[in-house]
Amino acid sequence: MVHGQDKARNSEELGTTMEISIVCTNFNKGQWIRETIEGFLMQEFSKDFEIILVDDCSTDISKEIISEYTNNYPHLIKAFFHEENQGIAKTWVDACNKASGRYIARCDGDDYWTDSLKLQKQYDALEQSNVSLWCNTDFDIIKPDGEVVFESAFQNEQVVRMDSYEKMLAYKGFTMSSTWLVETKLMLSINETLDLETSDDTFNLQLELFQKTQLITLNDSTTVYRLGYESDSHPVDLEKFIHRHQNLLETQLKFLAKYPDANLHKLSEYLFQEVYSREVIVHQQKLTENELKNHIRSLGEQLATISSEKTKLETNKVELETEINELIDKNKSINDELSKVSTELTMILNSKRWKWISKILSLFRR
Repeated sequence: MVHGQDKARNSEELGTTMEISIVCTNFNKGQWIRETIEGFLMQEFSKDFEIILVDDCSTDISKEIISEYTNNYPHLIKAFFHEENQGIAKTWVDACNKASGRYIARCDGDDYWTDSLKLQKQYDALEQSNVSLWCNTDFDIIKPDGEVVFESAFQNEQVVRMDSYEKMLAYKGFTMSSTWLVETKLMLSINETLDLETSDDTFNLQLELFQKTQLITLNDSTTVYRLGYESDSHPVDLEKFIHRHQNLLETQLKFLAKYPDANLHKLSEYLFQEVYSREVIVHQQKLTENELKNHIRSLGEQLATISSEKTKLETNKVELETEINELIDKNKSINDELSKVSTELTMILNSKRWKWISKILSLFRR
């Protein structure tokens, strides 16, 4: 394990007075990369830092936005553009190799920082520690459209807080890499062990980091994690989901063999807890499934009743319409008869015979 007393020596070996290199890799995150860069620029840090942006041959507007910021902040931002897509692992390693700071602060192109003192807080925590070369923080989770899903995901126990190699290996955990501040020399040495063809570099990196140092987690929520739809880490397609978890299983088995001195008792304890939690979830899902089935059955019965009532109403409607039509016809017939009688009455009243009768009646009235 690398210890804190080596920090000054490591800085001298790097031959730099730059304290932090902010490293951001990007591929087709054009709709979000501006917000990411603004989070870097707002940092209030007491020492020098640089921003390294590496675009992995994006096909959207990423390059234009990154170039704009590079032109506006030429002494602060260094941008690099791949002519061919290299993949996330190669791009990450390439970006880290360009860092000149004592520490590397990672942030992916679709996440962003919300705390202007993020770097300062983490830097102070690592500088004061004699055992840790790696620091992360709490974070919020949002949907791609910006809707908040969870705030302070660690503190609110929406995400299990990782604090050991064994827990990381058992849970396939998440330390939120966009909050990392890691000693550069340590990160570069770990990068040398990374499988450059992997589609998810962070699991391997986290396992190696836990083997080399302790993790300091700050309770402050400093970063927003954008929950990507149909991303590599959250595939919707079943085949992709199985492929991803097969790869994770292979990584677990690989590290189990690579570090046989791991605390197997703690590892087993975490695995038992994970199995228990998943059994509870499966049972809850079965109960929910049964409730849904009963609800669907009840809705089906209600629908059948409604359909029957509808049929009756439609039958009644037809009968009522028939009666109404009959009444209309009868009313028309009566009106026709009345009209005929009225016509005949008018004819009688206008006839000569009626006029004589009328005169005779008038004489009698006198």
